[in-house]
Amino acid sequence: MNDRAKKYEVSTGFIIASDREGKILKSKQIDIIIWDSTNYAPIFRDGEFVIVPPEACSAIIEVKSKLNSKELCDSLLNIDSLMDFCTTSFPIRNHIGKYIFAYDIGKECKFPDSLWQMISNNYNRGEYISLEERMGWSNTDTYNGNIGNPLFSVDAIFVLSSGAIIRDKLIRLRNEKHPIYFFFEAYSTKSDNHEHTYAFFENHLQAHLSTNGKPGLQYAHQPGLYSVKRNINVPRTSPKWLMIFPPIEPESMPEYSIDRNTVFANSRMKCNT
Repeated sequence: MNDRAKKYEVSTGFIIASDREGKILKSKQIDIIIWDSTNYAPIFRDGEFVIVPPEACSAIIEVKSKLNSKELCDSLLNIDSLMDFCTTSFPIRNHIGKYIFAYDIGKECKFPDSLWQMISNNYNRGEYISLEERMGWSNTDTYNGNIGNPLFSVDAIFVLSSGAIIRDKLIRLRNEKHPIYFFFEAYSTKSDNHEHTYAFFENHLQAHLSTNGKPGLQYAHQPGLYSVKRNINVPRTSPKWLMIFPPIEPESMPEYSIDRNTVFANSRMKCNT
């Protein structure tokens, strides 16, 4: 009875579909898949291992013991493999939440500076999809009337020992090389007395599942959870708490109030792993 009443299941495995020519599209193996077992059946199941169609998937989580440049690159490639499902005869329309959760960060890496550089390097390098294709897809697709589709970047990175990086929004600017830009915000969730990282992660994930990823509806769907979130002490990190990607010059954004310590994805920070 309880199993039947449970909407979501937590499994590991693959997401699979076929393109317009019938070619099989398969994601990289994903550490954690949160999928809707009430409305969809798995294509294959063996215990906790499943193969599910993309429309059944609500969120994926890449889990790392210690996050460094290689581990982050591998996770971002796994996440980017979901972009193939936009080429099917019936492209996915739901927003699949895409998370990276790490228990620690490499000792030579500084939070959030090194992660800013890793994200920027990987998206610029375009190992799975070029930067031009990524931004083109984000610009032409729409999601519930919003500019761009959040499918085309990681949603959040949580590091248990340090804090969280959240992709906040997409914006459109006029007369720029790229029509839209990604905003990533960093939060410090650990202090000498408290560790809020996991609570922040669970809150973000629950809000996503309750709203099917639709922005702006967290309070309407989960007012109790929203009220708790407001009391969690997750201040923005200092001094660099915001990264805009792709790079853009600060003077190009007069209509936005941007902190003077914003990272515009073009600094030369390095992380040794």
